[in-house]
Amino acid sequence: MLCDVWKDRAELYKENMDCQQWKQNANQLEAWLTDREKLLGDDWRHVDTAEAAENQLREYDDFLVTLEAQGEKCEQVKRLTLLEQNYS
Repeated sequence: MLCDVWKDRAELYKENMDCQQWKQNANQLEAWLTDREKLLGDDWRHVDTAEAAENQLREYDDFLVTLEAQGEKCEQVKRLTLLEQNYS
């Protein structure tokens, strides 16, 4: 009986840890997207100089590279947590 209670508690802790990891990944991804939101919202038609246009293009290229690197974080947030899997 005590072993059953212990196993149930261990499963509950495992589900909780998985939910906390999902939450952390979601918060990190949201913060990253919020930081990049200005870059995507900039109106490129109002660039004053060629140097400014080159800087914006360079920033956008950097964004695309980091977006690809963030793909794993996106996949981690899309997945179902253990809690959702066990109770759905």
